[in-house]
Parts: sequence; structure tokens; C-alpha cells
Amino acid sequence: MLENENDKLQNAAGQQDLNEATKNAQNTEKETLETVSETSDNTDETVVAQTETKADEKPAFVTLEDVDYSKLTVPALIDALKDLVYNKPVHIIKSHVDAIQKEFDLKNTALIKAKKDAFLADGGLAEDFNSRDESNDEFYATMKIYKGNRAKYYKELEKSQKENHEKRLALIEELKQLIDNPEAHNYKSFEKINNAWKTAGAVPKQYFQELFKTYYFHTERFFDLLHHDHVSREHFFKENLELKEKLIAQVEALAQEENIQSAFSKLQQIHHVWKKETGPVSREIREEVWQRFSNATKVIHEKKRAWLEEMKGKYAENATAKREIIAEINALVASLKNETKVDWQKNIKQVNELREKFFAVGHVAKEESKTIWNEFKAATRDFNKMKNSFYKGLKNELTENLKKKRALIEIAEANKDSEDFEVATALFKKIQQDWKNIGHVPKKYSDKIWNEFKAACNAYFDKLHSKNSEEDQAKNEVYLAKKAYLSEMKENTTLKGEHKEDIALIMSYIDKWKTFGLVPRNKMHVDAKFNKFIDKLFDQLNMNKSESALLKFKSKIESLIAQEDTRGINSEIQYVRKKVDDITKEINQLENNKSFFSNAKSDNPILKEVDKNIAKHKEILAIWKDKLNYLRGIKF
Repeated sequence: MLENENDKLQNAAGQQDLNEATKNAQNTEKETLETVSETSDNTDETVVAQTETKADEKPAFVTLEDVDYSKLTVPALIDALKDLVYNKPVHIIKSHVDAIQKEFDLKNTALIKAKKDAFLADGGLAEDFNSRDESNDEFYATMKIYKGNRAKYYKELEKSQKENHEKRLALIEELKQLIDNPEAHNYKSFEKINNAWKTAGAVPKQYFQELFKTYYFHTERFFDLLHHDHVSREHFFKENLELKEKLIAQVEALAQEENIQSAFSKLQQIHHVWKKETGPVSREIREEVWQRFSNATKVIHEKKRAWLEEMKGKYAENATAKREIIAEINALVASLKNETKVDWQKNIKQVNELREKFFAVGHVAKEESKTIWNEFKAATRDFNKMKNSFYKGLKNELTENLKKKRALIEIAEANKDSEDFEVATALFKKIQQDWKNIGHVPKKYSDKIWNEFKAACNAYFDKLHSKNSEEDQAKNEVYLAKKAYLSEMKENTTLKGEHKEDIALIMSYIDKWKTFGLVPRNKMHVDAKFNKFIDKLFDQLNMNKSESALLKFKSKIESLIAQEDTRGINSEIQYVRKKVDDITKEINQLENNKSFFSNAKSDNPILKEVDKNIAKHKEILAIWKDKLNYLRGIKF
């Protein structure tokens, strides 16, 4: 806060007393405070960061880039906190840690609320919900480490500052002794004291102003006494000028940085060096040097003011966006009536999406932040109140569902050893479907009753599968027998040309085939091959087309009956009916077309072709009708 009092004190003429020098220093301090007043809000974050507190080391400046933590997810916030705590000096991270903790609390609360909503929507009871998330334990553990490090740092800092205060008082006394001993007046002795002063380190805030005023006052006294040593004095001024010009160049370069917050943070550090590590320059350029530094500083301040104005507009847009989201939530709450569980799940999802959207918007002006947050909390509170009331009403339904499911468990237990597989299988399929249709039960009973029900069902179906495995083995043996029989027929069958005898032979094959029984579903192709072989035999008979077609069809249907393929038979019935309908429609269409030739002669070639076509279709229709009549007469 005293960056140029060492310059201004040079205006004191001759041997000024301490009161007059203090008055000059207070005037220059006021100018300095006006220049850097905007830097005073974050002293904990912008002071020089010393990686080591050894007195013989210069402080190392460390800055942090600004981060919009509102855009980070909870896991990303945890990672950001760990990076700060483990990799950055503890005394420069407070504002960042505070921002992270604020966003973590907001988003973690929202996540817990979303999980609870999902838990309730899934049938859980509020008293059974556990809000603890082990993945967040790392955040709280890191915060504990941060607080411990911070407490340790400030305890050590307090001790170090007290020691530095004693060092600086001793240096002032040493400087006074140098002044009071005319024989010791030499620049090298002063330079030794001044270098020690620069590296002495920070002191408690309450002693800072008076301590530096006193030191610079006695510095003036020394140079007034040493005015005859122009070489030493000019050397001292030259060193200070070089350092100040470097600092001015650094400030002027900051004006080109796009990140104004980063530039402003660096400006505060440069002010710190200007105050604590530079001394006076020659009187004739003193005001010029100060003015250059002040003007360069004002450029950064102006850019920050413009940036703040821009951010005000952005904050206003964010405030509008957040209030629009709040209005959407309020509108949703106002529209709620007798919602179903499915409706509530949709509503919960919608509110959670709006909540995430709210958090993603970004910051608003500080003066509006609390009001908007309270409006948001009120809107979500109204929604949660109605939601909780609904789910409280579901408690009785859940209890009733529990009773129903326990009743199904009793049925499953009572029938799990049944050997009436046809009846029992249908029963178990039904109670499994009933279980699905009943709905949720209280969460604490859900796994237990499901495991009981599943165990009873599995016991029955394991027994059924064991039986089916035996049947599959038997069916596979039937397949092998049919395959061998089919090969035998193909090798040994030769029709004699005697109609009755040949038909009797074919029918004996069909009868024999039916005695074998069922084959596995994936090997039913052997039946298709048999039917194809029989069809070829029928084709060799001297029979009319209608009779041959019907015999083939009967052979096919009897094979399906033997296989107990109800689905296949029903499919044939539907197909035959469709063919009868389609051919009938075609005949009707042909006869309708024929009516257009009512005035044509009987020997008209087109008319003859139509008549021929109609006769052909009627012949085919007769065959399909015979098939349909046959199907109507079978029982299966």
C-alpha cells in the first residue's frame, strides 16, 4: 500500500524530523491507495506466494487462472479441488476452493435429490433411502486436508511474520546507528542493510505501514548525510530506476493480455514488488517514472471496468435465463392434478432436467444471487411437496402388492413338485406374468420375495427341462429310425403299375411312418423329405389330377397330425381357405369380363380363350374345395 512513499519522501529537504516525514509518507500512501484500491478485496489470493519461507530466498509469484466452476460436473469438481490442494500453495487457493465447495454443495444436493426421486419412483420408501455416496468421500477428505494445511500455514506464517518484524526493527536500529556514527557513513554498509531489508519477509499487517514509514524516513536521513557521495547515490538511484522500468514494461505488456482477470492478478503482484523491493530514483525523473507506472496501471483498471460492465450484461442474461427456468417449474407445478405413477416419473425427469439446466446457466450478479436461489428453492420445494404427497399415498399400494406377491409365492411353492407338466407349466407361466403385472413392493422386501419366488419357479422348470431332455433324446431316436426307413423306401420301392396295389403300398408307407412318433423340431425336415417322396410316388400313378392332388394333401396333413403340429395344421387351413377365396374371385372377374362380349359370336377367339380360362380355374377350385372339405372333417 506504500508503493511510492520512498520516492515522495525524497522531497523532504535536509534533516526532516520523523513527524514531517511521516506526514509526507501519509500523503503518498493516500495516492497509492487510490491507485490500487481495486486490488484490496482478495489479499489472501493475490499476495506474493512463497514456496519456501526461508529469509534468504526471494518470493515466487504464483497465479491461478480463473475457472467457471459452475460448468463442471461433481467428479470434475473433486478433481479440481485435489489439484489445488495437492499442487498449489495453500494461501492462494481460498477463493477457488470456496467456489468449488459452493458448486459441489449445489450439484451434489441436486444429484442426491435426483437419486431419491428415482428411488421413490422405483417403489422405494423415503425412510429407506440412503443419501450417502461413497464416491464423494474423496471430496470431504480433500477438504479436511485443505483446512489442516491452511491452519498450519497461517500458524507458521504468524510465527514467521513476528520473527520478520523483529528482524526489520533490528535493521532499522542498525540503520540508525549507521546514521549516528559519522565515521561509518558509507554506501556499502547501507546496501548491506537495504538488501537484508528486502529479503526480511512479510510482517503482521498492523505493523506494516508504520514500519515502512520509519525505515524510509531513516533511509532519507542517510542519503541526506551521504549527499557528498554522489557516485554511491547515483548508483543506488540507477538500480532502482532499472527495476522500476522493468516493472513499468511488465504492466504495459499486461494491457495486451486477453484474460483481463489474469492480467489484473499479475498487476497486483507487480504493485507488491513496486512497494516492497524498489527504492527512490533521482529527483528530476521521480514524478515522470511514477506517472508512467500510474498511467500503465490505469489502462489495466479501465480494461477491468469495461470487462465488469460486459459481465454485468452477461449476469443479467443469466438471471433472465434462470428465472425462465423457475417459471417453467412453477408452471409444471400449477398444471399437476391427479397424476399417475408414470406421469410422476416423467415430471420428476423433467424437473431434474430443468434443475441441471439451471445449474448450467452460470453466475448471476452477487446482489441477485440469493434472491434467485431462494426462488428456485421455493419452486422445487413446491414440486417436491406434491411429489412426496403422491408417493406417500403409494405406500398402501406397495403393501397390498406385497401381499399379492406373497400369495403367488405360496402357489409356486405348492406346485413346484407337480408332475402334471401340462397343467403346471401353464400355471407357472400365468403366475410369472401375474408377478410382472402386480407392480412394485417396498424396497426392503423386494429382493427377498423375488428370490423366494424365483427359487420356487426354477425348481419346477429345472424338473420340466430334465423331462424335456429325456423326451428330446427319445425324439432323436425316432428321427434316426425315420431316416433309416426313408432310405430303405427309396432303395426298395418300385411301383408295379397296378393302381390298387400301388396305392395300397403308398398308404402302407404312410401308416408305417405315423407309427414312429415325433422328431425334434430342428429335425422335422425328415418329414418334409418323406412327403416329397410320397408325392413323387403319387405322381407315378395313373390317376386323375384331382384325386392325386387330394391324396398328396392328405398325406401331408396326416404327417402334421402325427407330429402334433397344431400350428402347421391351422396354417394349412388358412392357406386353403385363402386359395378358395382367391380362385373364386378370379372366376368372378373372368365371368364379369365375359359379359363385355355379350354381342360377340360364339366362335370369337377372345371369347373362347376366356371360357377356357374359366373352365381351368373351376377345375383348380374343385381341387382346393376338396382339400377344404377334408380339413373340415379331421379332428386333432
